Amino acid sequence: MPLTLDDIRHLDAAHSWLERGDYLNCFDELERIDYCNRGHGRELALRWKLYNQSGHHVSAATLAEGLRHRFPDEPAGYVWHAVSLSKLGYTQEAYDCLAGVADKFDGLGVVYYTLAFLAARLERIVVAGAWLAKAYATPEGREMKTLSLEEEDLDRFWRKVGTP
Repeated sequence: MPLTLDDIRHLDAAHSWLERGDYLNCFDELERIDYCNRGHGRELALRWKLYNQSGHHVSAATLAEGLRHRFPDEPAGYVWHAVSLSKLGYTQEAYDCLAGVADKFDGLGVVYYTLAFLAARLERIVVAGAWLAKAYATPEGREMKTLSLEEEDLDRFWRKVGTP
Protein backbone atom coordinates (compact mmCIF):
# COMPACT_ATOMS: atom_id res chain seq x y z
CA MET A 1 0.00 0.00 0.00
CA PRO A 2 1.49 3.39 -0.94
CA LEU A 3 2.01 5.97 1.76
CA THR A 4 -0.79 8.49 2.13
CA LEU A 5 -0.09 12.19 2.36
CA ASP A 6 -0.87 12.04 6.09
CA ASP A 7 1.60 9.19 6.56
CA ILE A 8 4.28 11.14 4.71
CA ARG A 9 3.63 14.12 6.98
CA HIS A 10 3.95 11.90 10.05
CA LEU A 11 7.22 10.44 8.72
CA ASP A 12 8.61 13.90 8.02
CA ALA A 13 7.58 15.10 11.48
CA ALA A 14 9.07 11.98 13.10
CA HIS A 15 12.32 12.55 11.22
CA SER A 16 12.45 16.15 12.44
CA TRP A 17 11.84 15.07 16.04
CA LEU A 18 14.56 12.43 15.75
CA GLU A 19 17.06 14.98 14.43
CA ARG A 20 16.32 17.13 17.48
CA GLY A 21 16.77 14.18 19.82
CA ASP A 22 13.13 14.22 20.92
CA TYR A 23 12.52 10.49 20.91
CA LEU A 24 9.11 10.57 22.55
CA ASN A 25 7.58 12.86 19.92
CA CYS A 26 9.32 10.89 17.16
CA PHE A 27 7.74 7.70 18.48
CA ASP A 28 4.34 9.39 18.76
CA GLU A 29 4.51 10.49 15.12
CA LEU A 30 5.47 6.99 14.00
CA GLU A 31 2.51 5.58 15.92
CA ARG A 32 0.19 7.91 13.99
CA ILE A 33 1.10 6.23 10.70
CA ASP A 34 -1.71 4.07 9.33
CA TYR A 35 -1.29 0.53 10.62
CA CYS A 36 -1.27 -0.81 7.04
CA ASN A 37 1.86 1.26 6.32
CA ARG A 38 3.82 0.32 9.41
CA GLY A 39 5.94 -2.06 7.35
CA HIS A 40 6.86 0.52 4.69
CA GLY A 41 10.59 0.85 4.11
CA ARG A 42 10.76 4.51 5.16
CA GLU A 43 8.83 3.80 8.35
CA LEU A 44 11.00 0.81 9.26
CA ALA A 45 14.23 2.71 8.61
CA LEU A 46 13.15 5.62 10.77
CA ARG A 47 11.89 3.31 13.51
CA TRP A 48 15.24 1.47 13.59
CA LYS A 49 17.11 4.78 13.80
CA LEU A 50 14.85 5.84 16.67
CA TYR A 51 15.50 2.61 18.58
CA ASN A 52 19.22 2.76 17.85
CA GLN A 53 19.71 6.39 18.82
CA SER A 54 17.52 6.20 21.92
CA GLY A 55 19.39 3.17 23.26
CA HIS A 56 16.63 0.61 22.74
CA HIS A 57 19.05 -1.83 21.16
CA VAL A 58 17.01 -4.96 21.81
CA SER A 59 14.09 -3.43 19.90
CA ALA A 60 16.51 -2.27 17.17
CA ALA A 61 18.03 -5.76 16.89
CA THR A 62 14.59 -7.38 16.77
CA LEU A 63 13.41 -5.02 14.04
CA ALA A 64 16.60 -5.59 12.03
CA GLU A 65 16.30 -9.36 12.41
CA GLY A 66 12.78 -9.15 11.02
CA LEU A 67 14.06 -7.12 8.08
CA ARG A 68 16.76 -9.71 7.37
CA HIS A 69 14.12 -12.42 7.09
CA ARG A 70 11.55 -10.34 5.23
CA PHE A 71 14.02 -8.80 2.76
CA PRO A 72 16.95 -11.25 2.54
CA ASP A 73 18.42 -9.53 -0.52
CA GLU A 74 18.59 -6.09 1.11
CA PRO A 75 21.75 -5.21 3.08
CA ALA A 76 20.10 -2.81 5.57
CA GLY A 77 18.70 -5.56 7.79
CA TYR A 78 22.07 -7.28 8.01
CA VAL A 79 24.02 -4.09 8.70
CA TRP A 80 21.49 -2.77 11.23
CA HIS A 81 21.35 -6.15 12.95
CA ALA A 82 25.15 -6.20 13.27
CA VAL A 83 25.22 -2.66 14.66
CA SER A 84 22.49 -3.48 17.18
CA LEU A 85 24.13 -6.72 18.29
CA SER A 86 27.43 -4.92 18.77
CA LYS A 87 25.77 -2.26 20.91
CA LEU A 88 24.29 -5.05 23.01
CA GLY A 89 27.80 -6.40 23.60
CA TYR A 90 27.69 -9.20 21.03
CA THR A 91 30.38 -7.81 18.74
CA GLN A 92 31.84 -11.18 17.78
CA GLU A 93 28.41 -12.50 16.82
CA ALA A 94 27.69 -9.30 14.91
CA TYR A 95 30.95 -9.63 13.00
CA ASP A 96 30.40 -13.31 12.23
CA CYS A 97 26.84 -12.73 10.97
CA LEU A 98 27.79 -9.85 8.71
CA ALA A 99 31.01 -11.44 7.46
CA GLY A 100 28.94 -14.48 6.50
CA VAL A 101 26.93 -12.43 4.01
CA ALA A 102 29.61 -9.96 2.84
CA ASP A 103 30.04 -11.81 -0.46
CA LYS A 104 26.30 -11.53 -1.07
CA PHE A 105 26.68 -7.73 -1.07
CA ASP A 106 29.99 -7.61 -2.91
CA GLY A 107 31.06 -4.06 -3.69
CA LEU A 108 28.78 -2.38 -1.15
CA GLY A 109 30.90 -0.02 0.95
CA VAL A 110 28.63 0.13 3.98
CA VAL A 111 28.96 -3.61 4.54
CA TYR A 112 32.77 -3.45 4.40
CA TYR A 113 32.82 -0.31 6.54
CA THR A 114 30.63 -1.94 9.20
CA LEU A 115 32.86 -5.01 9.21
CA ALA A 116 35.89 -2.71 9.64
CA PHE A 117 34.49 -0.99 12.69
CA LEU A 118 33.37 -4.33 14.18
CA ALA A 119 36.87 -5.76 13.62
CA ALA A 120 38.34 -2.65 15.25
CA ARG A 121 36.05 -3.15 18.27
CA LEU A 122 37.40 -6.69 18.46
CA GLU A 123 40.93 -5.21 18.27
CA ARG A 124 41.72 -7.02 15.02
CA ILE A 125 43.68 -4.18 13.48
CA VAL A 126 44.91 -5.98 10.35
CA VAL A 127 41.43 -7.29 9.57
CA ALA A 128 39.91 -3.84 10.16
CA GLY A 129 42.43 -2.33 7.76
CA ALA A 130 41.62 -4.89 5.08
CA TRP A 131 37.88 -4.17 5.36
CA LEU A 132 38.51 -0.41 5.24
CA ALA A 133 40.60 -0.84 2.10
CA LYS A 134 37.71 -2.71 0.49
CA ALA A 135 35.26 0.00 1.62
CA TYR A 136 37.48 2.73 0.16
CA ALA A 137 37.65 0.88 -3.18
CA THR A 138 33.87 1.03 -3.65
CA PRO A 139 32.02 3.78 -5.53
CA GLU A 140 31.08 5.34 -2.17
CA GLY A 141 34.70 5.10 -0.98
CA ARG A 142 35.16 8.82 -0.43
CA GLU A 143 32.15 8.88 1.90
CA MET A 144 33.44 5.78 3.68
CA LYS A 145 36.82 7.45 4.26
CA THR A 146 35.15 10.51 5.80
CA LEU A 147 33.00 8.31 8.05
CA SER A 148 35.96 6.21 9.13
CA LEU A 149 37.89 9.26 10.27
CA GLU A 150 34.95 10.35 12.44
CA GLU A 151 34.07 6.92 13.87
CA GLU A 152 34.99 6.64 17.56
CA ASP A 153 35.37 2.88 17.32
CA LEU A 154 38.16 3.35 14.81
CA ASP A 155 40.18 5.75 16.99
CA ARG A 156 42.36 2.93 18.36
CA PHE A 157 42.86 1.68 14.82
CA TRP A 158 44.02 5.08 13.57
CA ARG A 159 46.34 5.54 16.57
CA LYS A 160 48.03 2.21 15.79
CA VAL A 161 48.35 2.58 12.03
CA GLY A 162 48.33 6.36 11.60
CA THR A 163 45.70 8.55 9.98
CA PRO A 164 45.60 8.42 6.17
